[in-house]
Amino acid sequence: MAKKLSEEHQQLLDQLQSARCIEWHSIDPSRNRFRFYIIECLPADLFGMLELTIRNGRIGHVSANKPRCLVVVESVQEQVTAMRKECARRLKHGYMPVIVHQ
Repeated sequence: MAKKLSEEHQQLLDQLQSARCIEWHSIDPSRNRFRFYIIECLPADLFGMLELTIRNGRIGHVSANKPRCLVVVESVQEQVTAMRKECARRLKHGYMPVIVHQ
């Protein structure tokens, strides 16, 4: 069963809607957990397609700059929807936004 977002998390998603790049962190030293997750909306490419790039890994790890996932969409609305879904997933997994670029 899907975990429902709290009202506070819904408000946070609404505030992040216009962001172009968001870096999330999930830090729990007792579990040796130091994770990051970056979601970035890229402008249209040569063919007019928009991209959503996702990078994740351990904070400070060398391979952190390699994209893990690339979502290609045709419209800005699809790009915003895809980013909102990814942000909701991060909130459900205990991540909090630390850097937001408009």
